[in-house]
Parts: sequence; C-alpha cells; structure tokens
Amino acid sequence: MDTSFSDLLHKTYAEVQGEKPLGFSSPFGHAEGIPLRLLSGNVPGGGTIWVDKRIDNRSKVILDTFNDVLRKTFAPVMETSVRRIDYAKSFAERDYSLLVSSLARILEIELNLSVVQWVRGCEGIEMPQYYGRVKPGCALTVPPAINLNGVRDGKLEAQTLGSIQILLAAYKERFPEPLRDFAPELLAVWRKLRKERNNASHASVNGEEEFVEFYCHFCLIVEKGWLSALMDLKEQLRGG
Repeated sequence: MDTSFSDLLHKTYAEVQGEKPLGFSSPFGHAEGIPLRLLSGNVPGGGTIWVDKRIDNRSKVILDTFNDVLRKTFAPVMETSVRRIDYAKSFAERDYSLLVSSLARILEIELNLSVVQWVRGCEGIEMPQYYGRVKPGCALTVPPAINLNGVRDGKLEAQTLGSIQILLAAYKERFPEPLRDFAPELLAVWRKLRKERNNASHASVNGEEEFVEFYCHFCLIVEKGWLSALMDLKEQLRGG
C-alpha cells in the first residue's frame, strides 16, 4: 500500500486502511472495524476521523475552526478527548462565526437582564420580586406576540435578539434616563448587530471582515457607556 504523504492527502480514511469506501446507498453506516470511540489523553491526536473532502468549502472552514478551538481551548480541560475530525487539505481558512456568536450572546444575556426586565416591570410584573423569574399565573404578551412571562425548562424564557429589537423600538420613548437618551442610537446599532449575528448563525461563513465589523459595533456599545448604563438599570431592577 502506497502511504506517501502526497498520496494520503487524496485518499479517504477507508481507502488508506485498505477497506472499501461506503457507497451512497448506506449514508448512515460506518466502516466495519472502525468504531467511533473515545480515546484517553487530553489532546486530540490518537487517531483521526477523516471526512470526505468533497464537503462544501463553508463546511471545511467551519471544521478547521472547530479543530482549532477544540485543540487550544477545550481539549486541555476535558477529562476525555475525542478523535480529530478532519479532511485532506493543503490550506485552511478560518470561520469567525464563533467569535461573532460569543459577543452576541453577551449582549443577548445583558439586555434580557436589563431592558427586558424593565419592560416586564413596566407592564405590571413586580420587581425585584420577579426579576428574572416567572410570575405564577400571570399571562403577559406584548405586540406582536412577545411572551414576557413564558417558561422554558422551568425558567423564564429569554428573548431573542429580534424580540429585543422590537422592544427597544416600542419602548424607546418610555425608558428611564439615560437609556431614553441613547435608545434610538442603540436601536440602530442593534439592527446591524442582529443582521450580522444572524449571518453568523446560519449557513454563511464569516470572514475576518465580517467579524471586525461586528466587533466594532460591540465596542461602540461599551465605549459610549451604554453597557454600563444597562448595568445600572439591571442593578436597580433587582434591588441591588
């Protein structure tokens, strides 16, 4: 069996092992004798699961990024490591969606704990008694159909970026100062952030340019003092 490096790059895992590759008729099968198993050790590398190199370029970029993050961030602290999932390649790009999604989640969390809680209080939910908590027996829905007292997994259901955008637009003139003063600007930035985050969360691959654009908008919220103002509001609502 020819196992030179250049030859290996153009063979599937099954071909390298001298086995017949799976056909399309069995898309969910696996090569006999090659079980998907966990390996000991803290660093992936005790074997590789080879993905067919015909996967879409977007999938390749996402997989390259997955391997980077797994190896550098998660593997060192995992009790059990898994085999690397890779494909034959000569150059690896990177998907910045992970970075975009991480910053977006921070904003989503903090606005759920400030703006959303303020709207709940404005609509009759007692604060701080039910700050971040479901009020039993209370139905509270605001237009178009945002449930502000919904339950998910036994906890208060969080609002999405889209719902938060609607709430910012609907209540921007009723917010307490200083939030009322910068609410229109925050709303304009939020619309851009939401669009960029949605692109990162779906089929498209985010490059460096898209990430930097999102990053700049995130930094704007911090540097203008808007995030600190939201933290003040959060403290007031929960009785801090």
